[in-house]
Amino acid sequence: MRGYRVELGEIEAALSQHPGIDQAVCVGSAADEPVLLAYYTCKAPSMPGQDELRQLLAQHLPAHMMPSRLIELAALPLSPNGKIDRKALAKPPAVAVDEPAAIHALSTDERLVANVWSAVLGVRVEQPQANFFDLGGDSLKAVQVTARLRLHAGDALPLRALFQHATLEAYAAVLPRYRGSVSALLEHFPAVGAKAEMAPLTQAQRRLWLVDQLVGERAVYNIPLVFACRGRLDLAALEAALRQVMGRQRMLSAHVVMYDGEPHQTYSHDHLVPVRRLSLREGLSGKQDELQRRQEIERHILAEVQLPFELEAGPLIRLSVLEVADEHAYIVAVLHHLIADAWSVAMLRGEIAAQYRAAIEGTAAPAAPLDVEYFDYAIWQQQYLTVQALQGSYAYWQDRLQGGLPPLPLGRGTPGHATRAEAIVRSLHLDQAALQALKTLAHEHQVTLFTVLLSAFKVTLYALSRQADIWIGTGVANRAHPGMEPIVGLFVNTLVFRSQLQPGASFGMTMAAVHEQVTAAQEHQHVPFEELVRIANPARVGRDRPLFHALFELHNAPNPSMTLPGLELEVVDISNGFAKYAISLQLQETPQGLRGVLETDARLCTAEETDALLARFQHIVQDVLRDTRLTLEQLAVTPPGASPEARHNRRQQRLSAAFSRSAGKVQVDGEQADGIRRSLLPGMTRLPLLFQLRGGNFALDKWIRAHRHDVDRELAQHGAILFRGFGIDSAAAMRGVAGALMEQILAENGEHVAVPDGGGVQTPVFYAPESKLLWHNENTFNDRWPRRILFACRRPAPSGGETPLVDSREVFNRLPPAIREAFVRKGVMYVRYYGQRLGLPWSKVFGSESREQVEAQCRAAGFRYQWLDDGSLRTMAVRPAVWRHPESGDWCWCNQAQHWHIACLDATTRAYIVAATEAARYPRACYFGDGTPIPDAVMQDILDVYAGLEVSFPWQQGDVLLVDNMLVAHGRNPYRGERELLVALGDTFRPDEPATAAV
Repeated sequence: MRGYRVELGEIEAALSQHPGIDQAVCVGSAADEPVLLAYYTCKAPSMPGQDELRQLLAQHLPAHMMPSRLIELAALPLSPNGKIDRKALAKPPAVAVDEPAAIHALSTDERLVANVWSAVLGVRVEQPQANFFDLGGDSLKAVQVTARLRLHAGDALPLRALFQHATLEAYAAVLPRYRGSVSALLEHFPAVGAKAEMAPLTQAQRRLWLVDQLVGERAVYNIPLVFACRGRLDLAALEAALRQVMGRQRMLSAHVVMYDGEPHQTYSHDHLVPVRRLSLREGLSGKQDELQRRQEIERHILAEVQLPFELEAGPLIRLSVLEVADEHAYIVAVLHHLIADAWSVAMLRGEIAAQYRAAIEGTAAPAAPLDVEYFDYAIWQQQYLTVQALQGSYAYWQDRLQGGLPPLPLGRGTPGHATRAEAIVRSLHLDQAALQALKTLAHEHQVTLFTVLLSAFKVTLYALSRQADIWIGTGVANRAHPGMEPIVGLFVNTLVFRSQLQPGASFGMTMAAVHEQVTAAQEHQHVPFEELVRIANPARVGRDRPLFHALFELHNAPNPSMTLPGLELEVVDISNGFAKYAISLQLQETPQGLRGVLETDARLCTAEETDALLARFQHIVQDVLRDTRLTLEQLAVTPPGASPEARHNRRQQRLSAAFSRSAGKVQVDGEQADGIRRSLLPGMTRLPLLFQLRGGNFALDKWIRAHRHDVDRELAQHGAILFRGFGIDSAAAMRGVAGALMEQILAENGEHVAVPDGGGVQTPVFYAPESKLLWHNENTFNDRWPRRILFACRRPAPSGGETPLVDSREVFNRLPPAIREAFVRKGVMYVRYYGQRLGLPWSKVFGSESREQVEAQCRAAGFRYQWLDDGSLRTMAVRPAVWRHPESGDWCWCNQAQHWHIACLDATTRAYIVAATEAARYPRACYFGDGTPIPDAVMQDILDVYAGLEVSFPWQQGDVLLVDNMLVAHGRNPYRGERELLVALGDTFRPDEPATAAV
């Protein structure tokens, strides 16, 4: 089914493992495009939910054997002889997915999401807790879901929202946050029935046309599709099927014409593509050796594949049948990339199969015409995909591609002895067990299989080249509107995923970073690759202007079956013999596991170097399946097959060396001509950096504005800067400094007290002077929080009252790996109770007596909420525990777990709360992001790390302390007497903005 071998008995056995299932039967549906149907009866009174059953099946079955539908029956139908009537089950009851009655107890937005998920995933979604990725979702399907929902919620809906809120309930809850008008980009998508007869070439097509004009190897963009066929093939039916499909997919009859001096495309109405028949019997008759016969067949297939097309003459598709013996032939279809991409080829397989079946059965009818055609899309692209319309995306790529492509010291680096772009091809196979292990790894780390494999490929290139700045290209379907999905044509776009790999980061952390980069790039996939080349302006190498080191693709486009009546078909993997890229790795899921092809340009890599690259990739995949805590450096230097003990010893040696290097103090002493001395405080090794006025009398805010770039750079390195000697001890002066350091000052954060007429300047939240306020990153439990915090000392306490600082980067590095990885994988769930006795009333916190308004605020902030029987409220939100700093690139332990976990309270307060109420009504509590408890011992380990890294200094009147809220956590020591500080918060950061979350 769909090209996979399916064992129905295995599905039935897996379903029967549930204790609530009485009988289970699995069949293939009797439809043009068969799907798997699983029927079951339940043991009274057990009624297992469908999501529960799907989770059970996912643990035991590969993805291609997951049933499309699970159908509960009171009893299974029986035939007259008493056996289960499987024929009756092959025709399932109709599912009215769009009917509100078909989906129970869902809100309007949840019903909308459920309908879209059902359509894209091909399964019925009905439970609020249903997880998109558990149901078979991947990055391509996520793009399809986002495209559909943008038509309802507006195009502000980001792709990353689905990755961050993977359950139906959570995803639907964020829709109102992004709901708005649809941009002109989608609003002006081609109208139904436009049916243009001529169109300009799209930018991708234009590039291929130019290659055809300039390059001798004109078959380099030929796409082959080859099947070994056993059985009686009806050539007349095959021709009729192709004719019907070409009538529907008019792009198959397109060719290039010149119009006003520019290349355009038009249709050839008189082109019929006959099936070319070629007998190989005579050439094979004298060859008894099987290897010789196979080589002769492959030679003829390759000759068909490498025959160039004439783009101006057309047609740009041909179909040949190579006859080997009676009822044994090879079907060879070849298309030029100008008219199709991988998605298109997969669709054509299904459409041709359906039309061939209809011709054989005598039920052929004209294929339904498309509502929108490729020419309409080409005109829309030219008119609406402009720099102005894509201004934000152009800005993103200009930032990502800054600095240009660095050299990759791998292979020759420049063309060698081969004069043509010949390909060195190596096959790759990871068995089904390895594939399932990779999928499990992806699920545990909340990323996709694509991300896992892409990360392993990047690490492989780093291991062989020691280049940390890795640029990988990949093709994306780029069908960002549902109307594009059924069209044959060249939609695919190439994106560039750039990673600045960190040798000391674990593979788990690297996957999280790569996942963020992939998601961000996909948000901006409308910008054509040709524009990326223009933006980056890479150096020319021969005729090429490479923009990435290697190509990586995991093919997951829709892949309908190619089953023809009376025939056994087997896909024949064959390359066109030409290397389009220096290095490319293309992978695909199959019933036997993960199969793929590594291809290198013979001008750049030798056969031995290609073999070494493939071997290293396979070994790295094996290593990370054993332990994702391995750092990139360990993966890079560990020889293939090294023992875990050897790996551990090398790790310990590197840690010791790293500790020795970090023991020295940072040297930053120096006095500038402006009279400001830069240094570290006595006894400090990294923070805070001190800017001390040694003479003169000038305004700090004006000095900062003149030296803002230097201040920002030092803040990214040190995390905190102390300005001393400038006399900032009033709200007005504080406001001026804050305005110079922050793009935006937050008026309030719900906890601090605003200074009257302070322009955003506030005083810290009250906390008992005799108690220590633990270290924290301000407001990181919220959906938005300040990136910068500014403190000013109006009056230091006579004793104590310091503001201790802890470097979040060092916390991340020093935590036990098991703790760090658990938080990275799961995040932190913050739970808050708003009651009358313990905790503030919700009406006071939210500033409203209206439940509807409170619920709206919760939804906007990404909080789940629950009203309790006594009218009190409980809210929950899952946030990342670890972030990657957008400027420095460092990983930071950045959360408020120690402020919310009851184990971190002092003994008296904890005993009072435990005695006063149940755990569900603690004023504040936190758990792992999946709802499991965080053990007290784990929190104690975290507190110990903080305590060991804490630094502090006595406040002096007029001091100003600038803190990067991601790089540095702060607290407050107990004090006696009077103490007055001012605070300003600024530069709001949202967790769904690009770049940095590690969960």
